[in-house]
Amino acid sequence: MTLFEGTIRHRLRNLDLNEVQEVLNDKLKIHAAKTVHRKCNTFAIDFVNIPYYGKEENNGDTIKTKPKQGKSRFYAYVSIILNIKK
Repeated sequence: MTLFEGTIRHRLRNLDLNEVQEVLNDKLKIHAAKTVHRKCNTFAIDFVNIPYYGKEENNGDTIKTKPKQGKSRFYAYVSIILNIKK
């Protein structure tokens, strides 16, 4: 079975994303403190902007940036990878 973006968005539409973000951040703080050493760590950050076509349904779903590829509204994603040596 393949899930499409629209299907996923439809199923998640009733979630309070602010509440989800708060819970995840709290869990991350707890587990990160146990895992990440207080010394210097190596990490990588990846920023990805995916062009958004259409009218924004919910305020805050996209970000506005300098126009690229003829669009100025994007979905923004950030990934952080932490290299922990034991």
